[in-house]
Amino acid sequence: MFWDVSRGPYRTGVAQSTEPSGGKTAQGSASPYSLILQEADGEHRAARPVNSSHGQGQSTMRAKPFSFTVKVDGQNGNAQDFLVMTNMLEPGDVIPFHQHDNAEEVIILEDGGATVTVGDKRSVAGPRSIVFVPQDTWISVANTSTHPIHMCGVFSRQGFERYQRAASVPEGQPVTPLGFG
Repeated sequence: MFWDVSRGPYRTGVAQSTEPSGGKTAQGSASPYSLILQEADGEHRAARPVNSSHGQGQSTMRAKPFSFTVKVDGQNGNAQDFLVMTNMLEPGDVIPFHQHDNAEEVIILEDGGATVTVGDKRSVAGPRSIVFVPQDTWISVANTSTHPIHMCGVFSRQGFERYQRAASVPEGQPVTPLGFG
């Protein structure tokens, strides 16, 4: 049986848009709008590597560029509370230890082979694993497999996406290092 959208939840004769702007009443409206996002949909960004100078002309490049996609947040879907981001973790890539002081996080690993350390727990995650990260808890993920791992992060509050946007560029633009002296 197919899904019959003609019988609800909308009144008969009321056209409903599937475009993001269809749920907005005006630019900057506070109302969230529905999205159906395919794998390639979302705001694609490339993180910028960090270039640190250590005096006497020495410089260290850290964190190779990686790509991520903001799927749902205040700018995409006009979500009020949460954030959804995805990325591919290539073999050997590591998301270094960090913590989020304003949100809980759920990480969904679609493929197995990532070594996950969260709080005082460490395990190799299998396919379709879910990791719950309480607020203010240290987390690190390393792809110890031989294949890319698709990850989805769901945050209980927004905020992390602002940091990620500030430290990245839209996909396709030059990825220049962030310089810290």
